[in-house]
Amino acid sequence: MRSTLIVSLVACLSFSATGHAAGPQGAEATWVTAQADRNPSISPDGTRLVFTSDRGGRNALYLRRLPGGETALLVDGSDVPGYAAWSPDGSQIVFTARAGGEDDLFVIDADGRNRRQLVAHPARDGHPRWSPDGKRIYFNSERPAAEPRTAAVTAPEGEDLVDIYSVSSDGGDLRRHTQCGSECSYPSVSPDGKQLLYRRVFWKPAAEAGAKPERDSEIVVARLDGSDERRLAASTAYDVYPIWSADGRWIYFSSNRDGPTTQLHLWRMDAGGGAPQRLSRGAWSHRHASPSADGKRVYVFTYQRVDGRDVGFVGSIAVE
Repeated sequence: MRSTLIVSLVACLSFSATGHAAGPQGAEATWVTAQADRNPSISPDGTRLVFTSDRGGRNALYLRRLPGGETALLVDGSDVPGYAAWSPDGSQIVFTARAGGEDDLFVIDADGRNRRQLVAHPARDGHPRWSPDGKRIYFNSERPAAEPRTAAVTAPEGEDLVDIYSVSSDGGDLRRHTQCGSECSYPSVSPDGKQLLYRRVFWKPAAEAGAKPERDSEIVVARLDGSDERRLAASTAYDVYPIWSADGRWIYFSSNRDGPTTQLHLWRMDAGGGAPQRLSRGAWSHRHASPSADGKRVYVFTYQRVDGRDVGFVGSIAVE
């Protein structure tokens, strides 16, 4: 039943007459790929797109030439490669893979050569991104889960404990940037290299005795050492997957603040403050935004829930 539904959805959208779906203020969101692809990252020069796909039967990394160029396998699925991101000069790609049972960090040249392991640790590491100068790679990690539980931990027992770390581009000089006591994830360093943007989970006290505390996912920004943290666009909604624009003017994120609670739309807000703007429309969800360096488009994983699975495509939304 699952395979039938997924194939039907893929067929319906892959062979649509327009290849577009409703986008911001009546514009269109363009389908970039025509398979069950996700987690895009656009190269700094805007000519290549790296993404995750199970089009070959298991997760692998693919590289697509833009516009409309060929798609090639970059990293096969033997180690279940996942989230990937480009280096600022476009010469390398950092990605996650399960080399020893949990996700670790790897780097590979953009031509598919010289793969090497950057970080090896029993805890799961994920969502790596480079610093603007290319000297460090930031990522979130479940390493705090192995530490003794202290009064600073606000997450209930059994919930994720995640903090943000970084390593130098050669894998050395490990640094810890947050002490959340809950979950801090999806790091993105500002273009000037001075601020750290991320998602943080806050836990609100239970409304009544015996009830579970309420989970509040917020977008925050802080100094690189985690100090002077402040919430952006505070809301009771689920805000997640933040990323800076290349020029530092905008902060993009996904949120269910407008519409069904199960649907994430693409939003942006001025980095200097102001009300968030919704950029996507329609019945599709959008996450894992990757803004182009020229600021004209944002590449996203555009999907719907089908038989318990997120099924969709890599798309792009015009944001001029």
